[in-house]
Amino acid sequence: MQPSEGSVNRLDSNAIDRITAALKGRGAPALTPGSVWHPGLDREIAQIPSGTAPDRRQDVHALAAALHLWNDSLEAAHEIVQLFEHYPTCNLVHAIVHRREGDYANAKYWFRRVGAHPSYPGLQARASRLLGGTDWSDKGMDIRLASALSAMAAQGDWNPYLFAEAVAIQESLVGDDAARAVLESLQLLELEGLVRYINGLLLKEGQGGDRT
Repeated sequence: MQPSEGSVNRLDSNAIDRITAALKGRGAPALTPGSVWHPGLDREIAQIPSGTAPDRRQDVHALAAALHLWNDSLEAAHEIVQLFEHYPTCNLVHAIVHRREGDYANAKYWFRRVGAHPSYPGLQARASRLLGGTDWSDKGMDIRLASALSAMAAQGDWNPYLFAEAVAIQESLVGDDAARAVLESLQLLELEGLVRYINGLLLKEGQGGDRT
């Protein structure tokens, strides 16, 4: 799916708002999805225009890829980000795609390509609020997952490798229901924060959609 260049100068804010509201309403997505959550929504996301300004194309396509990712449409997200491998935000989507596919080694490669992404500070602040104040070692979950959650609560900067490792332990080795719920909540914060960050870039250029 090659994203087409549109002839409009800004995104359809109402469409972006509607898509984002639908995705927020679904709750926390699975760590490793088995299929696209909402095929109709996926078709709407695919219609997001790229705009005419060449220097904004990467941000608009990154937004479409991030929304596909949130909709569990991993293949559609992957096809977009492969066209923008020079752009850290698309590389971040690329990394999360592979993590959600269960390809953890490839995910870590793309996280290295990203470096310290500007969305990470906000994500860490929200993760600390979610995880802080809980003794995870007292929750009866696998000690490796309890240790990872405790580390994520206390760390100063978001560590995508630690989160990927925790997801790998959960999905490949443990299958702990309590840990799964927490990890899915963290992933939701990650997806929401990524879309929020990209929209912020587009709003600065007068092309943004959802303003949450």
